[in-house]
Amino acid sequence: MGRCRKGGFLMRGTVAERFWAKVEKTETCWLWTGHLSSTGYGEIRLGGKAAGRTLIHRWSYEQIYGPIPEGLQIDHLCRVRHCVNHLHLEAVTPQVNVLRGNTIPAMLAAKTHCLRGHPLEGDNLLSGYVNRVCRACRPIRHRLQRQQNPGREAEQRRNNRRALGGMPHGKYQTHCLRGHLFDEANTRIRPATETRGESRRCRECDRVRAAAKKDLLLQGSPLPLLQ
Repeated sequence: MGRCRKGGFLMRGTVAERFWAKVEKTETCWLWTGHLSSTGYGEIRLGGKAAGRTLIHRWSYEQIYGPIPEGLQIDHLCRVRHCVNHLHLEAVTPQVNVLRGNTIPAMLAAKTHCLRGHPLEGDNLLSGYVNRVCRACRPIRHRLQRQQNPGREAEQRRNNRRALGGMPHGKYQTHCLRGHLFDEANTRIRPATETRGESRRCRECDRVRAAAKKDLLLQGSPLPLLQ
């Protein structure tokens, strides 16, 4: 068995000899007894100390099947991370590798029904989300949220009104609440403040409110909240 020094690190024998010296064969797996990474994968130094460590299951795969295609990962079919048996190794895409493992995305992908028993398939499965979302559960969830926080919906409506100009439908509204047309002559713009956005006022409604207020003052009646 030869000895060589590379990068200040003393290595004995060839890579194949050092490989077999660290393999413990069982009835199914070939377990790596050498250095393990923090995630449980076997590692070996192929060069000097400066070259770093190589994942030994990738090296084992390449000795039998050749170079690993670009963009693919080596998946352990036996789910034993420090196994180096080439029969238990397969080159797959990262997505397949994640879905085969014991990961949260894999568990979510394996679900066939939601927590309320609705099937997660077809039109009932909403797309565009990181998780798989049940369409039938969404209105139930929204109703429960409104019951738990009744003020949230009113606050959201106020924010929408401010964003659209302070009135229902904002700039897209063609008439006021009394049916007066929002044309150039009948529209008064209220500038934005710190608490509300820019909004429109109906001049005809302002005249109606002013006349009603004047009549009440003449009658000596208390002023109601005029709309």
